[in-house]
Amino acid sequence: MPSGLETALHTCKWQGCGLRIDATPKSVKTHMREHHFADIPIPIQEWETSKVRVACQWAECKALLYARSIPKHVTGVHLSSSAVRCPVEGCDEALSRGDALKRHVKQKHPEK
Repeated sequence: MPSGLETALHTCKWQGCGLRIDATPKSVKTHMREHHFADIPIPIQEWETSKVRVACQWAECKALLYARSIPKHVTGVHLSSSAVRCPVEGCDEALSRGDALKRHVKQKHPEK
């Protein structure tokens, strides 16, 4: 049954995957678990608690994230038009939400 909230399909660019996915966090998490987390050197049962950071492998992104944060990062930064870029000159960081941008600027650019 249609929910009335149709989402556009996007091309997954994780290591050149190319599969079509929608931008809902649940769908991205499912896709990442089924197709990409085998490449991450953290056992599946430790994703939610691991303190090890891994690199995002989306095209041209090397953000370091906890494994549990990757689906949210992909959804917010790579698939959402609401992603915001850091306004500090020379910083190419893309963040998923305004609160993440504020935190980034405060931590990475405290002089601004």
